[in-house]
Amino acid sequence: MIAFELLQHPSGPAVPVAFTTLEKLVAALGPAQPWLASSIGPFTEAMRDAGLPMVHLDPVIEPGHHNWTPQDLEEYARKVS
Repeated sequence: MIAFELLQHPSGPAVPVAFTTLEKLVAALGPAQPWLASSIGPFTEAMRDAGLPMVHLDPVIEPGHHNWTPQDLEEYARKVS
């Protein structure tokens, strides 16, 4: 099972996000982010089918906003294995 994390949008509800490169993901959210590679078409279709807002591509994130830490990833890995 794959779970997608939504990010809070400054002007409204949480939105699905996608990044065009790993470097852009790391620059926006830090190095400890869980991620997977996907084609944008199927991803946006899945988000639309789930009734979610439009996918935000390469969003600008406020500096210092990091959702996951290395410790969070370790704990998550223990829970799902």
